[in-house]
Amino acid sequence: MDVLTILLAIFNAVFKLAVIAFAGFFATKTSGFTPEIRKGFSTIVFHYFLTAVIFSQTATSMDTIITLVEWWFLPFAGVIVFVIAFPAMYIIGKLFKLDTKTRRVFVYSISFGNTMYIPLALVDSITSETDLFGDNGKEKGGAYICAYLIATSLIYWIFGYTYIQKNQVATDEENKKQIKLEDELLTVQHEDSTKVEKNELNTDAEQKSLTNEKSQVDTKEIPQTTLLDEETKLSIFKRHLSNLYEKVKHMFSIVHGLYLKYIPASVRLGLSKLVNPPTLATIFGLFMVIINPVRDLFFDGGKFDIIGRTLSYIGSAAVICALFILGGNLSSGPRGGKIRWYVIIIGLFTRLVIVPAICIGINYLLWYYKFIPTDNMFFFIVSIEACTPPALNSSLVMNMIYPDGNEECGSLLFFAYLSAIATLSGWMAVIMLLIQTKPN
Repeated sequence: MDVLTILLAIFNAVFKLAVIAFAGFFATKTSGFTPEIRKGFSTIVFHYFLTAVIFSQTATSMDTIITLVEWWFLPFAGVIVFVIAFPAMYIIGKLFKLDTKTRRVFVYSISFGNTMYIPLALVDSITSETDLFGDNGKEKGGAYICAYLIATSLIYWIFGYTYIQKNQVATDEENKKQIKLEDELLTVQHEDSTKVEKNELNTDAEQKSLTNEKSQVDTKEIPQTTLLDEETKLSIFKRHLSNLYEKVKHMFSIVHGLYLKYIPASVRLGLSKLVNPPTLATIFGLFMVIINPVRDLFFDGGKFDIIGRTLSYIGSAAVICALFILGGNLSSGPRGGKIRWYVIIIGLFTRLVIVPAICIGINYLLWYYKFIPTDNMFFFIVSIEACTPPALNSSLVMNMIYPDGNEECGSLLFFAYLSAIATLSGWMAVIMLLIQTKPN
């Protein structure tokens, strides 16, 4: 395969994505695709379309759980990319003294790669241009991508989601402090006028408390006999059941208190994210692989495969909707917001050039010496995953969690995908050359 063919395949894949993103940009300018509408649309995509595609792809990515053991390096390769990329972006943000919230937006927006949409498009394009990957190269590529997603999905939706959510938590705390300061200021301004009112209220309160004490004494003396009469009417079973309920309730309150006391807030926040739809979709997808006889009923020609086909059909809208929202977020133009242009350049160069170079080097050594499967498509997937531009899902999550970061996130994604046209072309040429020149 020559370089021209590779460039043509890349152009075909990226051009389709660019047209959809431009449609979202155009809708914002002409059809009232406002930030409020985009936020609601993002929520729908997040809870339904993404969940459907992740579940269906994970459930059908492998025949049995034993296959996952043979493909052990696929999820591990995703961990390697994260371990290299995230600290690198964080260090860049620290070196250039970005404020805490802006640094989180910067790190979150470009640390996590587009591990599904871009690789699937590239596999579809490249397998139609060459037979280097065999007759079923496209199917194998899709299965490898889904296995790769097992680790990256958990990292993204638990760690990444929690990381960017810290911005909104900090904003809420700042708002509470501001409200508290305003309340204190109003209290100081009206201190003189409230003193008299407080004295009057205290006098009334004392009188009421005396009256209440008398009434309480009366009510304590009178109902006791009534309560005894009612208690005698209760069955022993109900009394024991009530006591058991109180003991269980008390036990859970103790455990909850220890949880709040000894577990850091950041860890509690991360644990709570385990129940978000994409993570649950990944977990249930793996569960379906384990009980594959049940899975086969709903997928691949089973008796109820209409359910699986429907989920796949719903999930097919995820990439289009994500690109559409991304185009809308870019409607204000490619401005960096609080992030200077040279920080964006250095960050993207690190993420799209340096990180892939390190990861491809590691992958090639393991592949060359047969520590991982020698299948050409296997090496292609683990390598190209390290080269993909940032995740489009970042724009969805940013819309929902921290809308104030939309401008920075949208600009980073804009320049990242613009740069990826060149970087992906170059890295695909390198990967294909390594595959062609590897001795048998």
